[in-house]
Amino acid sequence: MLRLREFYASRFRPRLTAASVRPDTIADYDRLVRLAPDPIDEDGAVRWLSSLQAAAATRNKYRRYLLAIMRYAARQGLTDHWDLPRAAEDLHLPRAWTVSEFSRLLRATDTLCESYCGVCGRAWWRSLLLVLWYTGERIGSVLACRWDDCDLSERTLIVRSPKTRSEALHVLPPDAADAIWEARGGELLIWPWPFCDKKKTLLRRVRRLIDEARLPQLATPFHAIRRSVASYVAVQLGAAVACDALRHSRMSTTERYYLDPRICRATEKAATVMPRP
Repeated sequence: MLRLREFYASRFRPRLTAASVRPDTIADYDRLVRLAPDPIDEDGAVRWLSSLQAAAATRNKYRRYLLAIMRYAARQGLTDHWDLPRAAEDLHLPRAWTVSEFSRLLRATDTLCESYCGVCGRAWWRSLLLVLWYTGERIGSVLACRWDDCDLSERTLIVRSPKTRSEALHVLPPDAADAIWEARGGELLIWPWPFCDKKKTLLRRVRRLIDEARLPQLATPFHAIRRSVASYVAVQLGAAVACDALRHSRMSTTERYYLDPRICRATEKAATVMPRP
């Protein structure tokens, strides 16, 4: 059995760093090594992967990273070559918000009469949704933005991504900058949230807005905005630019999981080329 953490820290991780592997990929490797049993053998790895309470795509990612580590260990004679079974994935079409749907969601914020930490709820939600729409950033990264990160005179916003450990400077359109100005009031964070368990309460509140807008309830409504950004950018500028906009490490991730065919219409269907009988 291989002592996974010791081998990873002493041999494999320095190799990743020397090869200039992206920080978010190294972070994924670090997460795998923290979660996997140690020491580990092939049978134990199979049992661990099958017991994970995670989506098949996540289990397959851990499988891919674990195999990369073990193949490197095998080349050094520390273990045998492994062959871990791949989890079957249910492939669903990516679902984004179209611009008409997102417009309805924005209009639903006009019904809000509440406030959060002294910030008008309508302005809070409108500014947040517009920033997500124009930047494609993750909801957690945007909620962490402080007033020091924002320059409304230049209409710029700096967003930090914990996943990629990077910063991005976004130039916002006037409507987003005006919405942020209307939402001013927080002392530190632009979008303060007063409730405990931010993830659950925020999701519950946005679902009420979705119901108010009479839109379908998607499994990941905030992430659907990232798919909207990817889809509209891909249509205008190509999938490679969409990949960069979302800071993905692989373009295949963008193409497979983020491009809504209703927006992109990238794949020709049989009906478009078949002769009419």
